[in-house]
Amino acid sequence: MLLQKIYRLLSFRDRSEKEIRDYLKNKTSKPEQIINQLKEQGYIDDEKFAREWVESRRRSKHKGIRAIKAELWQKGIDKEIIEEVTGVECLESSEEQIAEKALEKKAKAWQKLESMEFRKKATDFLMRKGFEYSVAKAVVDNFLEK
Repeated sequence: MLLQKIYRLLSFRDRSEKEIRDYLKNKTSKPEQIINQLKEQGYIDDEKFAREWVESRRRSKHKGIRAIKAELWQKGIDKEIIEEVTGVECLESSEEQIAEKALEKKAKAWQKLESMEFRKKATDFLMRKGFEYSVAKAVVDNFLEK
């Protein structure tokens, strides 16, 4: 019965080992046995989960690497896995391109602002999305030159 509930939970999206542990915390006295069974069946794989999480957040939410690293850390992913996955994913699509996409969506609402006010709002927005200051500044400068 409990295993069926976990399978249903996993049918929506992959989960990290920590998420499954948290789910099982007050539901069973033998969480290790269930977690080992799920690992053997291939349902729990933190590295695979982290890769998919990075890809999803970069594509749909246009998040910067800093924000994604923080999310993965909260999901209980090991630091080495986080560094490996975010290093590889960064090479495939540059931070500047993703920041530009995020800014393009938001800039329409700020069309009537003066240049300095737009610069501040845009830079702050990109930094909240998890981009480094240098990336945010370069993208905003580029955007204003166009």
